[in-house]
Amino acid sequence: MHVGLLTLEIRLPGCDTLKEKRHRLKGVIERVRSKFNVSVSEVERQDAHQDALVGVSMVNMDRKIIEQVFARVEEFFAEGDGLVVNLSDIEWF
Repeated sequence: MHVGLLTLEIRLPGCDTLKEKRHRLKGVIERVRSKFNVSVSEVERQDAHQDALVGVSMVNMDRKIIEQVFARVEEFFAEGDGLVVNLSDIEWF
């Protein structure tokens, strides 16, 4: 069994308030959850208007499948609602 954790450092240009940031980020997170069947949460920088750190986790018997899903999740975030993915990292447990 493999457990993968994808960490994404995301920039939300143009967000002037926390309310706007949460609205934009929440929509993308909900779509990622339903489309890819992964766990997703904003894990740090909740008080920053234009930055977020998002954690995505997945469990599967095949590590390659997790890697493929994470690549698609990262693309989805990069294409979603004007978000910019500055950094991504995968950890294995």
